[in-house]
Amino acid sequence: MKPRFEFTEQTRLPTQLSNLTTRNDEPIYQALQVAYLHDGGKYPTPFNYRLYQGPDKNKADAANPIPVGFYTLKDSAVGISYQNLNCDFSQIEPLQQQQKQTAA
Repeated sequence: MKPRFEFTEQTRLPTQLSNLTTRNDEPIYQALQVAYLHDGGKYPTPFNYRLYQGPDKNKADAANPIPVGFYTLKDSAVGISYQNLNCDFSQIEPLQQQQKQTAA
C-alpha cells in the first residue's frame, strides 16, 4: 500500500528562513503546508509538506498551497540512482484521480 497524504486546509504557513544556506552562503527560504501522512497506523502523522525551498524569498512567498484532499505518490516519484533509493515527494497526484484511472 502506498502512503497517502492528506491536506485538510488549503493554507500555507508563513515563509520561513531555513537554518541552511546555499554554497554561496545565501539564505534559504521555505514555504510549508501542514499535511498528514496515512501509512497504515492507527493515527495519521502530521508533518510540514515543503512547497518550495530555495534562495528566492519571492518564490517562497508566491508558492501556492495544495488543495484539500487525499494524495498519493506517482509511480515516477520513486527510483534508484547510483544504487541509492530516491523519493521525490513533490510528485503527488490526487487519490480520486488515480482510482478513476485504475477503474477504467
